[in-house]
Parts: sequence; C-alpha cells; structure tokens
Amino acid sequence: MASSKREQILASALTLFVERGISDTSTASIAKGASVATGTLFHHFANKQAIVDGLYRHLKEQIASQMTSTESELDMLAKAKSYWLTCLNCFINNTEALKFFQLYYATPSVAKDNKFAVIKDTFGFFLDFIDRAKQAGLFIDLPQEYIMSHCQQGLFNTAQFLIDYPEHFDEIKRKSFELHFGALLTAQGHAQLAKSVNEIDNNT
Repeated sequence: MASSKREQILASALTLFVERGISDTSTASIAKGASVATGTLFHHFANKQAIVDGLYRHLKEQIASQMTSTESELDMLAKAKSYWLTCLNCFINNTEALKFFQLYYATPSVAKDNKFAVIKDTFGFFLDFIDRAKQAGLFIDLPQEYIMSHCQQGLFNTAQFLIDYPEHFDEIKRKSFELHFGALLTAQGHAQLAKSVNEIDNNT
C-alpha cells in the first residue's frame, strides 16, 4: 500500500507539473490530486524538490526498463537504433513524461550532478554501450555526458516534432536515428552503418 500511495503522489505531480509548471505547483495541490493527506505526502517526500527528483528518477527507470526489455543479439548499431526507437516510442506514447523532462532540464534549481547521477543509476547499461562503441571505433571519443546529452536532446526534439507534425511521422521516425547518431559516428562507424541497414530495418 505504501508504494501505491507513493505512485499516486508521483502520478499527481506529473500531471500538475505539466499543466501548471513546476514552480507554480504546490505540495498541497499534489496531495489533493493524489487523494492523500498532506502528511502522507511528506512521509514519502521531504519537500517538493524531492518529489521533482523522485519523479525524474521514476520516469527514467520506466524508460530504461522498456529499453532493456527489447535487447537482442543485434550488432552494435542495430542495437543503438533499437534503443533510439524504444525511447522515441516512450515519449510519443507518454507526452506528459516528455513535457516533464523538458521542464526538468530547464529548471535552474535542479542540480547538474543529480541529473547525471540518476542517469548513471538507471542507464548504466547504455553508458557501458557508449564505452564499447568507442572502444570498437564506431563512436567518436567524446565524454559520456556529452553523448548522453546529445542523444537525449535529439529524442526530445524528435518526439516533440512528431507530436506536433504527425503528417511527417513515418519519414522522420525512420530517418531520425541516422540523423542524430550519424553525428557521433567515426568513418568506421558510418561504413558499418551502411552495412547494417538491412539488419536495423528488419529488427526495428
């Protein structure tokens, strides 16, 4: 029951943060939306910032779970596209999550270290993937933080575009991986991408 109350609070917070903005949402309104007492809310979260950070982690965990559930024996670039399309589908199917992440990353009070600490905890498998891709000579040797930021911003922009312009859905969804990951690839990576097109398309 305790985790159910916590999930109710996070669900209420997500809706209200998206509707009103993070700064204009009170803990009292979150508790009311979750149908719990304010005291119950503070039992689970010390303050509103703790709710914001808890929601960020919760949504990251959900996306990571979706990504790892679709893992298969693909070559590295086919797996990268599988990750990309899974994340893209998560945001398209949950526009509140997309909007929250956009708000979260634009909020000055959010500590930079906390953002990447959560990514390390929830997306460790993808950070390992980045390192393996660099070691294999497929990715340019750039910091993990930069590559994650590049991928994340590309996902936000692509998902928002597909939501706003559904008439371009099939074309942009198909081409978005090559556009955004292409910027990270070495010459060897581009050569392998050309060879991997059939496997990528058959498995995504």
